[in-house]
Amino acid sequence: LSKKKKYKDDKIEVEVTFDGYLPPDEEGRTTKDTFEYEEKFKISWKLTDKVRLYNGGEVSKLQGKQFYKGKVGIEVSL
Repeated sequence: LSKKKKYKDDKIEVEVTFDGYLPPDEEGRTTKDTFEYEEKFKISWKLTDKVRLYNGGEVSKLQGKQFYKGKVGIEVSL
């Protein structure tokens, strides 16, 4: 699932993706306890026509471990 939307005359852009699945165990069975997912997001603000400030991250549960990653940066169009 992926969604992208713009707000405030395209000055703010929000992008969210989600992927989830039920991997089988060694015997080929799936249970709701083994649900794994990855969710990524990115929010960016237009500063000028060529410069955007963004905040991005990922929340996931893979192989029974939960993770969170985040970053802040600047995108420059040349």
